[in-house]
Amino acid sequence: MAESITQPNLIVLENQDTDASLELFPATWQAAEKLLCSDVKTRHQGLDELLSSQAARVSPLIAYLVVTRLFDPDKEMRLRVVEALANILRRDENGQYAPEAVRAQIISGLSHLGDQGLYSLLEAGIEHGEMREHIAKLINFAPHTGRFLKELAGDRSKQIEMRRLAIHFLGRIGYVDAYSELLRIRNRIESRQLGQKRMPFAPPSAESEELLLPDLRKVLIALGS
Repeated sequence: MAESITQPNLIVLENQDTDASLELFPATWQAAEKLLCSDVKTRHQGLDELLSSQAARVSPLIAYLVVTRLFDPDKEMRLRVVEALANILRRDENGQYAPEAVRAQIISGLSHLGDQGLYSLLEAGIEHGEMREHIAKLINFAPHTGRFLKELAGDRSKQIEMRRLAIHFLGRIGYVDAYSELLRIRNRIESRQLGQKRMPFAPPSAESEELLLPDLRKVLIALGS
């Protein structure tokens, strides 16, 4: 006699009956297919449906698919995914976390973010300041975030605003290993300030490293305390 085929446990519904779980499958798979469509409007529609149904919060597979959209070609989609993932990792309105399998899938995906992925997240934080809370929630799960932010903070080839944000997040995640590097940067900038003979009314240029000093001083106090 042939063995019966059982539905794999791709959706985790705690304290709910099997019928509710089965009813979720057809609409969920259709929305998941939309999320992978080449048409950007269809992808947004798929994300709308997955978020409204809470499928991304109860299914490890759907959570994984949403993580892959962090690299979506559409910037607006990437911003929506950042917010969605950060919210899934937080408690819901009832004070409950998403199932452990869902959280683990998201954290696993974030742990594999390369430097370019982290850089893209920081770029979103520059253009959209309101996203910084969500970005901070996500980058905390990438094991090399501290190293990346420290190197970015000291990279004089990068724009000042990107370096400022890197310094800000170093303070947020409390990466104490960056203290000596940030101290070196601050001392170098302050030494150059003292050695410069500038007109007292001349403001720093738009890309002057002196613009990093307020953030450096604030974060050094936080990391040194």
